[in-house]
Amino acid sequence: MKYTINRGSEVNTRLWRQMNERFKNDLDEIVLGNVSEKDVLAYITEMVADMKGIGEINGLLFWAYDRPGTMPSDARVDFVYEPTYIAATILITAYCRYESVRNNEELTEAFGKVLGASMGRSMAGHGYDAEEGFVYAMSIFAKGDTMTFINEYQEVNPNFCKFIKEYALPHLQDICSGNVEFEAFSRDCSEEAKEVWAKLEGASDEDSYVWYVSYGSNLLSERMNYYIHGGVCYLNNRKYDGCEEKIDAVDSKSVIIPYDMYYANSSGSWNGSAVSFLDVSKEGRSYGRAYKIKKSQLNDIHRQEGMGVKWYPDCVRLADIDGVPAYTFTNKNGRPKKAFNEVKFEYGVTLYRGLKESYPEMSEEEIMGYLRKCGE
Repeated sequence: MKYTINRGSEVNTRLWRQMNERFKNDLDEIVLGNVSEKDVLAYITEMVADMKGIGEINGLLFWAYDRPGTMPSDARVDFVYEPTYIAATILITAYCRYESVRNNEELTEAFGKVLGASMGRSMAGHGYDAEEGFVYAMSIFAKGDTMTFINEYQEVNPNFCKFIKEYALPHLQDICSGNVEFEAFSRDCSEEAKEVWAKLEGASDEDSYVWYVSYGSNLLSERMNYYIHGGVCYLNNRKYDGCEEKIDAVDSKSVIIPYDMYYANSSGSWNGSAVSFLDVSKEGRSYGRAYKIKKSQLNDIHRQEGMGVKWYPDCVRLADIDGVPAYTFTNKNGRPKKAFNEVKFEYGVTLYRGLKESYPEMSEEEIMGYLRKCGE
């Protein structure tokens, strides 16, 4: 997906409204995980550069169709603030999901200014539509990872996070509860507010859960359970500490991972067997299984997998699953690849059983063909 939002050469409110819709569609695609990290980074880099050309005012950064000072106040709601809310939510989502964005100091600085700009009208609509406009603004932020952001990345703009927590969310709840009086010409938008609140509340509840996506021995659920509950795994006679929270995954499902699996290293845990890694340097395809677990459990599983530089130091975010963040572990720098014949019996059997359990429709020939192909 490329950044294609344009202002046109003259004032054209019809075009600008169309661009707002296109902008929101781009946000939806990013939130759904349909855009690669590389393309998201390119998109927001170009978007921020475009904003600096026309919307930088007093340390704030707006996405505006024309210089904000030249527009009537009501027009600024639709053609300065609305696109700024969309841009802010794109940045919020990208920042939460991608290390490459968080490590970009120039983007992070600009991001803080965009969040500052988003508070310019306290997200109110124009005139007698002030409350309806506020609910609409909050519906844009509810599309992205806003709840995660305000809880985990407050340092980017503490005032914005405080504004959401101490004003925007309580005010939205007041509208839902009927504690806000609507003016004579305004429309009661409490039902829309309830929908937005439900989405934000759901995101907050889901904040404590993530999907851990396995592709190696943890395809087999009983093997995965040793990472959660601990004990001596009979599959490889190794003792595991388990997670601090020894709670079963609340859900699991088969997922296709957009990277190839390969074998590398020599694992003492598996009698010297080569073990599974993902090649995230290019697009590919491998069979995975996702477990919905507590966020704290993800860190405990990562520790047990081995976080050393030659093993699985990198936690890679994949496309969200049912709106919940999904992660896997691998080595982004890659490891020297090994052939399938360097996979020892115990590990190979565990891979086979895990694939058969996760993908019961696969035949023995299909499973073995896949495992051999990973060693080519």
